[in-house]
Amino acid sequence: MSLDRFDFLGFRVADLHSDHDSACAVLEWHAPPRSGGPPIHFHDHTEEGFYVVRGEIALLIDDDELVRGPGTYTLVRAGQRHTFWNPGQEPADYLTLISPPGFEVYLRELARGLQQAPSEEDAVALRKRLGESYDVTVLGQPRPPG
Repeated sequence: MSLDRFDFLGFRVADLHSDHDSACAVLEWHAPPRSGGPPIHFHDHTEEGFYVVRGEIALLIDDDELVRGPGTYTLVRAGQRHTFWNPGQEPADYLTLISPPGFEVYLRELARGLQQAPSEEDAVALRKRLGESYDVTVLGQPRPPG
């Protein structure tokens, strides 16, 4: 079985498990050193769990900024404002568990669309349009690298 892989904001992402009849989807992420992350956002119904395999990731959850290393798991509950990035000098590998499944489809569609967006205004419009279909409300700008 070949994995569905795609690039998202400089991250390499592999769809490990995506079955809409199951309770969750699982994505594997590879984040280059000091890579920025997605805009601050929240989900009304979707929860995301982050399990760090290698390196470290930082998460902003509501007003708390956390740095997590290998072997740690952090749950972002529905309704919590959040983003994530790699603050370290080394690559980071981590898994996200998404419940219910479906948000991974948004990420693939957004990744394709951002590659073709001619301006930042077009990128913002794309995020808004897709977010309305996939339980994503963007609140702020993308996290700058580092």
